[in-house]
Amino acid sequence: ASCKASGGWSGDKDTQGSETRTEPTKGKKTYTLTCTGSGVSVKDTVTLTVVAAPTLTFSTNLDQVGFEKAATLKWSSTDATTCIASGDWSGDRKTSGSVSTGPLTASTNTFILTCIGPAGEASEYHIYPPDLKSPYDTRRRDIGERMYKTLGISREDKPGRLGQMARNFEFFGAPCAMFFAIDKSMQEGQWSDMGMLIQSLMLLARERGLHSCPQEAWAMWSQSVKSFLNIPDHMTFFCGLALGYADPEAAINQLQSPRAPLDDVVSFIGF
Repeated sequence: ASCKASGGWSGDKDTQGSETRTEPTKGKKTYTLTCTGSGVSVKDTVTLTVVAAPTLTFSTNLDQVGFEKAATLKWSSTDATTCIASGDWSGDRKTSGSVSTGPLTASTNTFILTCIGPAGEASEYHIYPPDLKSPYDTRRRDIGERMYKTLGISREDKPGRLGQMARNFEFFGAPCAMFFAIDKSMQEGQWSDMGMLIQSLMLLARERGLHSCPQEAWAMWSQSVKSFLNIPDHMTFFCGLALGYADPEAAINQLQSPRAPLDDVVSFIGF
C-alpha cells in the first residue's frame, strides 16, 4: 500500500504515522490523504483552523498626572478574544477601547492589561521596537537570513522557518532552562542590569563547560509562563535561557555572525 498527501500538504507518506505541521498563515487549512492498495483507494480529509498570536498596544495619554486628576487608558489588540485588567484596575475588558482612570491619589499607579487569543498571549513588552530603523533592522534581517541559509531553509519555506522558531519552546533540545522576570516598577537602567546578570550566568556556565541560549521568544507566552512558575503580576516576564551542552556538529552551530565595524559602534576621543 502507498499513501499520498494533497491539499495543504504534499508528497508520499507512510501508511501510518504522524507529522507536525507549522503553518505560516492563519485561516482554514485542509489536508487530504489518499492511500492505495490492492487496486483500491481510500481518501480522508481533515480541516484545521490556524489562528495567529495576539498583539496588544496599550498606552496612556499622560505619564504624570496631578493629585486627584485622571488619565485616559487606551488599547487595541489583534487576534485576541478577551482582555483582562489587573493591578490598579480589574475586570474583563473589550479587545480594544479606552477608559478614564478616575481621580488618582496614589503616588504610583500600575495598570496591567492581558489579552489572550486562541494562539497564545501578547508579550508584556516589545521584543523589538515597533518601528525598528536601519541599520538595526537590516542587521536583524541579515542574521536571520544567514541562520536559515545555514540550516538549508529557503525564504519560501515558511513552514520550515516557523518550525525552527518553534524549537525555542523545546529549548533547542537543552535538558533544562532558566527564566527571568523583573519588577514592573524598574526602568531602563535596571533592565540593563538584568541583561548583565544573564550574561554573567552564561559566562559562569561556559566556565563549567556548559552552553546556553537566551530566548526572548518565551515572552510570547508570558502569562502562561508566569502562571506555571507562580511569577506574581507585579513582575514583567522577560525571557528564558536554555542550558546544556551544545552539539558542535549541528548545522546552526556553524553559523558565524558578522560584526559591525568598530568605528560604527565606538568613538575614540583623545587617542
